Amino acid sequence: MEVLVLALLIIGLMSPSTEAKPLIGFSIDLIHRDSPLSPLYNPSMNQSEALRKAAMRSIARYNTLFHHVTGEGIKSQTTIIPDQGEYLMKFSVGNPPLGQFGIIDTGSDMIWIQCEPCNDCYKQNSPIFNPTSSSTYKIEACGTKTCDLVRFNACGASGACRYSIYYSDNSSTVGELASDTISFGPYREVVSPNTFFGCGHDNTGIFRPAGTGLVGLGQGHLSLISQLGDRIGHKFSYCLVSRFSKFTSKLKFGWEATLSRNGIVSVPLVDRYPRHLYHVSIKEIYIGKLGVSPTGTTDMIVDSGTTLSFLETSLYESFETTLIEAYGDDRVPISNPPKPLTLCYLDGTTKDLPDITFNFFGANKGLRLSTFNVFSKFSGLLCLMVAPTKGYSVLGNIAQMDFKVLYDLKERTVSFEPADCIHE
Repeated sequence: MEVLVLALLIIGLMSPSTEAKPLIGFSIDLIHRDSPLSPLYNPSMNQSEALRKAAMRSIARYNTLFHHVTGEGIKSQTTIIPDQGEYLMKFSVGNPPLGQFGIIDTGSDMIWIQCEPCNDCYKQNSPIFNPTSSSTYKIEACGTKTCDLVRFNACGASGACRYSIYYSDNSSTVGELASDTISFGPYREVVSPNTFFGCGHDNTGIFRPAGTGLVGLGQGHLSLISQLGDRIGHKFSYCLVSRFSKFTSKLKFGWEATLSRNGIVSVPLVDRYPRHLYHVSIKEIYIGKLGVSPTGTTDMIVDSGTTLSFLETSLYESFETTLIEAYGDDRVPISNPPKPLTLCYLDGTTKDLPDITFNFFGANKGLRLSTFNVFSKFSGLLCLMVAPTKGYSVLGNIAQMDFKVLYDLKERTVSFEPADCIHE
């Protein structure tokens, strides 16, 4: 029976594009960078320090997102800063396949890896992909419709489609747009031929040796989700476990990306710039029975790569004031919370903390968050994992933990369902 299922998966992904393809489904382990299972794991760093660094990465990442949305001084194709991603996944490229370990990101719209010949590559622990070793590797010519999908493209000397991605920290990747077979699963049992990706020959900046590139899960035409398209029904989901867990989170595609219809919160995606990000519209936030509403923009981005959540400054100020009031007069925030956190209590307990519910325009119900979706213990403190910022709001990955989060690009919705992600 298992052999038959695997065969169907492979056939479904390899069917000619002119034929109707059956909906397939598969899942991949997601590994948080702070997990003991991660190649980026640092055993000498305690949980408080890991959380502080994750918060700092959130600030840097938000600044990049903000500049990308507003167009202020950034020319990047994607929105992630290299090494700022929080989750990694294994996949393979080529025939014969070569294993990769890429950062996944719902805020990016392209796949890229390091490739030989390396004119200027960062140090990589695993072998670098050599296109000449793959029998299915093809360079995309410049001037094609696919090449035109790359925001910053150019014609190489040999007529190849060249891509360039520049990040706000001065890191970059430059190379050829190409296609090859990409495979998933511990036995590479799920195969996606003719998948486009960036083959980077010049990759400089703060990249880590353990990583080999990036896998974009955004709505852009060259993201993994868009390229799998009809074969996965244009939908995927993830269920995130605690960042320090010894268990892996799950990323699911196609018919495996389903919800049980138990307590589902379904939120319509809204069409905002940049369109490869996942935008929703926030209506109000309830702290217990007290509600606060945005006075300006209602835009909120659902982002897997940001640890903290962010609220536009005026909304955050109302949220924090109401939260402190609801927490009670017997608990007073400390005067100097550790940066970049803005609200912490000495008391490390979460007893009597009021419910916090996010309401979105067009949603069937409010998204009720548990205490650990909003607060985290930090060096003997209890700290708010929400920060103020200008512009627009972001729902980060701590707020999404222990929810099945389903992105359905055909129905144009993102849905949340409470779940025990360890057993998903």
